[in-house]
Formats: sequence, C-alpha cells, structure tokens
Amino acid sequence: MDTKRAFNQLAYQLIYPAVLGSIIFDLADPFRVMSEVRLTGFLIGLCFVVDYLHMTLNLCKDGSSPYKYGAAIDIVIAFLFCLSYFSLSRTTVPEFDDNLLKTYFAYSLGYIFFAQLLILLYEAPLKTILKLNISYYIPILISASGLIGLTFSNKENSIHILFASLFLTLATYSYRVFISSREHNRKESS
Repeated sequence: MDTKRAFNQLAYQLIYPAVLGSIIFDLADPFRVMSEVRLTGFLIGLCFVVDYLHMTLNLCKDGSSPYKYGAAIDIVIAFLFCLSYFSLSRTTVPEFDDNLLKTYFAYSLGYIFFAQLLILLYEAPLKTILKLNISYYIPILISASGLIGLTFSNKENSIHILFASLFLTLATYSYRVFISSREHNRKESS
C-alpha cells in the first residue's frame, strides 16, 4: 500500500468519522442540561458536519484528496475542530475554574479560526489565493473578529460573542460550501 493511500484511509475512513462521532455522541447526552455553552457546542458540531460534507461531496469525491498532502492537512483540520469542541466542553465540568472561562472560549474559537485558515489554504493554491471569491475569506474574518471581541469582553458577555462568532462563521461557511461553490462550478463549466 502506498503512503498517499494509507493517509487517505486514515483521514477519511478513521479520523474524520471518529471526530464527528465523538462530537455527536457528546452532544446527544440526554442528561446534560441545555445551556448557552451546549448550544454553542451544537454550532461547532454543525460546522464540522458542513466541513465533512464539503470534503466528501466537493473535494474528495473518490475518497482521496487530489493534493499530495491533502489527507495530512485534513487530519489536522479534523483535530482542530475536535480541540475546539472539547475546549468548549471543558467549561461545563463541575470542577472548572470560572476565571478561565474566557480563555477556553478563546481556545475554542481560535481552533475554528485555524481550521478555517487551513481549509482556505487547502482549497486554493497559494498563487491564486488573492483571486478567490470574498466568501472564502468571510469565515476567517468573523473568527478573527470574534477573537478580538473575546479579548475585550467581560466574562458574562464572552459566551454571546463566542456564539455569535460561531453562528456567523457557520452561516458564511455553509453559504460558501453549498451555494457559492456550486455557482462558481456552474460558471466554469459553461
């Protein structure tokens, strides 16, 4: 078995489904109280689902990445989503120190920011990155703005900044994946 095929199998048949399954399993816990933090966790889970669908429907149609190091980058992206979710989830354990709340919220959004940045770099060769549609950049700009907002917010408002940033990131990423990329593909084929 060649190395590229092994990494493709590791990324797309093991890591991505495992991370997605872990997040879904954690979100499906019926005994956990519904809270703002849990709702925010749903947004991270949905963002990962959009990324998974984008990867399987648009980028890796035959089950392998078209790029030499694509599977390795996808593994890193999956772990960034995982770290984002579990940084947020860490704030719900009983022994959590409330003084670290903003820090863990920033970790959670920061991991999403780096995942979106890697997704952008994965999709666009470096020489054409400046020619991409603006919809490619908006999720990154929203995440960065949210990180700045978290830096200057008080502890009570930090969950609202995190939720709003993740919601807008999810909405713009979904738009890019499901609408903008299809319009772009239609224009290229005609």
